[in-house]
Amino acid sequence: MVLGAQGKSPRDVRESLETLCRQYWPPLYAYVRHRGHSAHDAQDLTQEFFARLLAKGWLTAREQELRRAVQTLTGDAPVPDNNAHNPNTP
Repeated sequence: MVLGAQGKSPRDVRESLETLCRQYWPPLYAYVRHRGHSAHDAQDLTQEFFARLLAKGWLTAREQELRRAVQTLTGDAPVPDNNAHNPNTP
């Protein structure tokens, strides 16, 4: 998703980042809430996570590693890979 946008137009990169944030926001937010933070603080902390992710250039890491990190942090089921081929679709 994000790695696929490297070398693409700014619009493609922006769309990839939006997709990344939409995909990972809910499990990260839920994790922070589960840790006892208020809704407002959890929103701030989740937003700060994404801000640091962007500022430090961590998006150059492979997406699968990020997916595993979210799964480890939240203890939830794996985050679906929207780019993976679905064998049930033609």
